[in-house]
Amino acid sequence: MLLSLAACGGGEVTAPPPEQPAASEAAASQAAAEADWAVYWYLCGSDLETNGGFASGDFAELLEVTLPDNVKVVIETGGSSAWHNDFVDPSKLQRFVYESEGLKLVDEQPS
Repeated sequence: MLLSLAACGGGEVTAPPPEQPAASEAAASQAAAEADWAVYWYLCGSDLETNGGFASGDFAELLEVTLPDNVKVVIETGGSSAWHNDFVDPSKLQRFVYESEGLKLVDEQPS
C-alpha cells in the first residue's frame, strides 16, 4: 500500500484552461439580448395598500425605470379597497402596459 501512495505524489497540479463558449452559445446570448421581453406583474394591493400605500410605492418605483424599446411590463392591479395614487381604480381590475413610451391602461374589468 505504501508503494501505491508513493506513485500518486509529486508533480504540480494545474487547472485546465477555461472553456470558451461555443459559437452557437454566443449567438444564442446575442439573440436573447435582442429579443422582445415581457414581464408580467400582478400587483395585489391587499390591506398593505389600503392602509399604507405599499403597492403604490412599488408601482411608483417601476415608473422611475427607463425601459429599453424591447421590454414591456404588463401590470394587473386589484385586491385593494383603496389605492394611494391617481390612476388605479379600486373598484376595478385593471391592466396596464409600461414600456419605453410610458404607462397606458389597456383593459379593465369590474372586480
